[in-house]
Amino acid sequence: MRSLLYDEDIIVAINAATFLYMSGNKECIPDYRNLLNNKEPVIREAAIFALLRLDDKESIPKFKKLLNDEDMQVSQTAALALYKFGFSDEEIEQLEKKK
Repeated sequence: MRSLLYDEDIIVAINAATFLYMSGNKECIPDYRNLLNNKEPVIREAAIFALLRLDDKESIPKFKKLLNDEDMQVSQTAALALYKFGFSDEEIEQLEKKK
């Protein structure tokens, strides 16, 4: 099932990501971190949600970088993840200003 995270069909990859994080499979955390660099914004966004759902605080530095993602949905999802991990709106705004 993990191999489906890298499927060329975006819908297959997103469904695999959703299934695996909904099942609480923490073995996939390295895969989700890798997907944060995927060329497809929707895959990056799904990876953020998965890491958030799996409470992966070690990915916080990666979320900070994604605040300045070229895709607005990805950057907003990264901001949401940081907020859920306890960052204030002010802290997130300061991080967004750092490019």
